[in-house]
Amino acid sequence: MKYLRFIPLFLFLLLTYDAMALTKVDMASPLYSLHLPSGAVWAPTWGDVLLMLGVVAMFIELVKSTSSNVATVIEHSLSFLVLFIFFAEFLIMPGAGTSTFLILMLMSLLDVLAGFIITVSTARRDVLVGQ
Repeated sequence: MKYLRFIPLFLFLLLTYDAMALTKVDMASPLYSLHLPSGAVWAPTWGDVLLMLGVVAMFIELVKSTSSNVATVIEHSLSFLVLFIFFAEFLIMPGAGTSTFLILMLMSLLDVLAGFIITVSTARRDVLVGQ
């Protein structure tokens, strides 16, 4: 069970998107509609739901990157691999050529960059405190 923390959450989003693309789920079709007190109607789509999950995953990944142990370095390396798969699919897979997929890929890129920057900053602080 402790090995699950090594797995980047964006991998689950990537696999979910791929499964939905392979089964030809219409990402733009509304799931439901909600009438707001303002009179507006909010009708989220599958793409919107994936983006909301991406924001939550981004937050969790940033919190995970605040530690400076070996597990964090492994997780960042796997996050980079997930980013590479996102990029390759965006270029090659027809179903991945959408704005939703691009935004998820950019979130994955920010996860990789922020993760390494936060980990290095945390490690530097730990070294300075230890002196």
